[in-house]
Amino acid sequence: MRKKFKNFEVEGIDDINNLETLKEKWNSLLKENATKTVELSYEWQLNYWKYFNENSKLFVVIVKEGHDIVGIAPLKITNIRRFGIRVRRLEFIAGKESNYQDFIIGNNKDSVIQCIFQFIIDNRNHWDLLSLVNIPETSRTIICIDDSIGKQFFGLVKDIHKCIFLDIDMPYEEYIEVVRKKRRKYVERCVRKIKREGEIDFYHCETEDSFILHMEKLFELHRKLWNDTDTPSEFNNQGLCKFYLESVRKLLPKKEINLSVLTFNNTIVSLLLSFLFDGECILQLTAYDSDYKALSPSIVLWHFFIKEAFENNVKMIDFGTYYPYKELWGNKFRNKISFEIYPKRAFISYYFYSFERIYSLFRKYLRKFPAVVHFVRKARQKGSSKSNNNESN
Repeated sequence: MRKKFKNFEVEGIDDINNLETLKEKWNSLLKENATKTVELSYEWQLNYWKYFNENSKLFVVIVKEGHDIVGIAPLKITNIRRFGIRVRRLEFIAGKESNYQDFIIGNNKDSVIQCIFQFIIDNRNHWDLLSLVNIPETSRTIICIDDSIGKQFFGLVKDIHKCIFLDIDMPYEEYIEVVRKKRRKYVERCVRKIKREGEIDFYHCETEDSFILHMEKLFELHRKLWNDTDTPSEFNNQGLCKFYLESVRKLLPKKEINLSVLTFNNTIVSLLLSFLFDGECILQLTAYDSDYKALSPSIVLWHFFIKEAFENNVKMIDFGTYYPYKELWGNKFRNKISFEIYPKRAFISYYFYSFERIYSLFRKYLRKFPAVVHFVRKARQKGSSKSNNNESN
């Protein structure tokens, strides 16, 4: 799959072996990209593909200007069922497990993004639904999507999630004064309380062996915290655990991953996994021991982590999807947007587009009734466990 558009040559790659030579160029291009995150790195994307490629095939789009690679779209085609019909969904490789996703464009030329979309359109016989999730609202990709919708696509905004972050553009002492007094006092009370009750220690994992050992503890605490709720821990999936452990091995030598630990009387009570790329930090996973909930161990851990970030010249900390407690530290907001896009080419597009709009409105209405949502989750959970039991038998 290779095409020419103006001064660009665009190629689609479906064989992972053909991507191995792109590793260095992929990551260097990412450093110039507007959306900078470890989750767009070669290591994260291809490692995710290694563990989660069932019913999928690669559809990575490479844009070249002369001999230089100027654009990469890390995509795959996954076979799913939608409203009882088999559907080929074109999507980001690691969209499901990433805070942010986007095309990798370097200095963000609109012409490169348009080439990617044109190539996708020209190959629409390979896919039925284009799903692009978790794109930051500041991305030029969104502008190009908006320009295409109505001309060549039906477009549907599936989700808009508000995210909260902290721009570190002042000394820590000034930041403390800017933070509302009520918030600051609450965190200080949490720290004083745990120190009164016992001895605490805050540290980071430095070696691979220590990292792996503590990651296993994070999985354990996450399962303990969530398995008895409506949303059981994602780390019941051993494939996901293996993916994270392998990611540690790939990212740790580049110092792009960090695991912070808080102990109380020599017992691990909270852990925080974070990514660091080009001076920007994203908080990926956190877990705490529910037996120590009264001591607010995660609040205390985050306090020490953020104070240290100021000392280490981190430029920004992204706390991910907004929850009220994150306003204890964050001071700015932005959205990430997920799209579902259908090509204007066949009856099946009208069918899916119409049903998806109705279904989205229904889900929005349903969220007004928490008891119903709880019932649906329990029913899904029960159906999933029955399915797993049948497979094991």
